[in-house]
Amino acid sequence: MAKNVITLKMLKQGWFATPEQKIETIIREINKLPIEQVLSDHGVVLERQVGKRILALCPFHMDENIGSFSIDTSKNSCWCYACNNGGGIIKSMMKITGKDKIETALIVAADEKIITPQMYQELSGQKYDASFLDKKENNFSVNRKKEKVRPIGKTQKMWNDVYSYMKEWFGLSEDDKIHLLQERNLSSERIESDYFSLDVSEKNIKNKFLYHLKSHFKDTYSLEELGSVPGFYLERYKKEDPAKLQMLIFSGIGILIKDANGNIVGVQVRDNDPNAAVRYKFLSFVVNKNNKFAAGGGTCGTPIDVLYPDVITDNTKLAIVEGKFKSEVLRNQGMISLAVQGVNNYVDIEKDIKAVEQKIGRKISSVYIFYDADKIRNVQVYKAEVNLAKYLNEKRSDINTISAVWNTVFGKGVDDCIFNGYRNEIKFFKTDIMKDLMEKALNVAIEKAHIDVNNLAKTSKADRTMFLDFFEEYIRLCLQL
Repeated sequence: MAKNVITLKMLKQGWFATPEQKIETIIREINKLPIEQVLSDHGVVLERQVGKRILALCPFHMDENIGSFSIDTSKNSCWCYACNNGGGIIKSMMKITGKDKIETALIVAADEKIITPQMYQELSGQKYDASFLDKKENNFSVNRKKEKVRPIGKTQKMWNDVYSYMKEWFGLSEDDKIHLLQERNLSSERIESDYFSLDVSEKNIKNKFLYHLKSHFKDTYSLEELGSVPGFYLERYKKEDPAKLQMLIFSGIGILIKDANGNIVGVQVRDNDPNAAVRYKFLSFVVNKNNKFAAGGGTCGTPIDVLYPDVITDNTKLAIVEGKFKSEVLRNQGMISLAVQGVNNYVDIEKDIKAVEQKIGRKISSVYIFYDADKIRNVQVYKAEVNLAKYLNEKRSDINTISAVWNTVFGKGVDDCIFNGYRNEIKFFKTDIMKDLMEKALNVAIEKAHIDVNNLAKTSKADRTMFLDFFEEYIRLCLQL
């Protein structure tokens, strides 16, 4: 044991320790607890267990259905795929308490009887209060996003070359072609441009592809360079072993994600398994730093895809939508379409808009946001749309943002709405007007449902549903849907 490490037993025995050492000890003890115990103690209702995962309603955003939030008992962490929040015990509890790391650690430690109320008061300077959840701040907050990965120069050329070769090598299966033609209504030209069947279900297929990839680019890129492409990495079992090119393994429909200039900035894969925890995922692989014999690996982040219609005029509009398949539909409607990969992944989108402007030779004055129709019930989607508009206003005050909205009976996504023949039922509101209406609806729902939306961990499914029923009813009335 290192000389400066203080254990909980030593603290209880009265050993001298600095406040910093006490905090470090407390955090170590907290991280030994089962995360499901801590979350449960702080209001999260554990619904059911599936393997090593425990399902529950998300304590970070107002959802009402089980599925997006789960606790991974093998990793002692949790995550919500709807609002992209979670992590280990401390990070998760920071979202629930609304306080910083040290304050949260002290609260959890006192609640879980790791420290006494007296020690809590000594370290925090405040009297211990077990009902802190009733006093936490608003949970509807936005994560800080890192700047997106943007390959340039030789790196961009290599991504283009490797991913284009991958697309041609794997080709397109007949089943995937039928899916794209009939269910996604894509043209043969669009399918040929951006889609392929990534099949690495068998080890020999993966190894055969990697062999051909190395052979094809042996005079162009080094093994180290190929291993840096997102989705690939270099593996060694021993220090003296030669590096072996490896790739991330899963199968599905490969989707090329392209920027405003047609460069491939990522490959998204629609997993063949309809029950996969995440159906759409990127070819990205960051080597575990604990494996000192592995190298390379990289991430493409969550790149924004840009599609242009066949004809561009001075009146061509620009749209933002979630997902490439929906973007394809708006492209067919004559719009320049930017597809974000998740409603919160819009950071740096102003750079994509600027690149579009340079491409078409004119300024964009308005942006139309086509987030799903369930935003009239899914508060997280609505908040994401408002935050996107706010972000664009801060980055490009010369651009107006307009929200598209339609009744969910016409289809959840804009693609469903248009395919079902309800294109003319889509209504448009300036986003600031939409925001005002939504805020009024939220306030009405809060008052009628008598719940505290800042205390979601202890809000039952029944209370959430009642709140969202009121919210949806009022906003439908305001928007005349």
